[in-house]
Amino acid sequence: MRSFTAVVNPAAGSDPSARLIPVARRLREAGAEVAVEYSRSLEHAGDLAREAAKKGHVVIATGGDGIVGGLAGALAGGDAVLGVLPAGR
Repeated sequence: MRSFTAVVNPAAGSDPSARLIPVARRLREAGAEVAVEYSRSLEHAGDLAREAAKKGHVVIATGGDGIVGGLAGALAGGDAVLGVLPAGR
């Protein structure tokens, strides 16, 4: 089973944690490891995503288009897998 790291933008408009909880629960019930990291800025989110990718984790962008684009850019050119959990405005 794969490992996942959700990088959450806590400033996203529609309570990203509320959207993440049922997804993380289902992944864990299926035997996956799920880590949750809260970003302080877009740069910090990119750092968190690159660290998770180095560990072989699937990175889940949790927020709006800003964090999705930021993480896609941070992971571009590598072999990381990026998932999207919409939770923006």
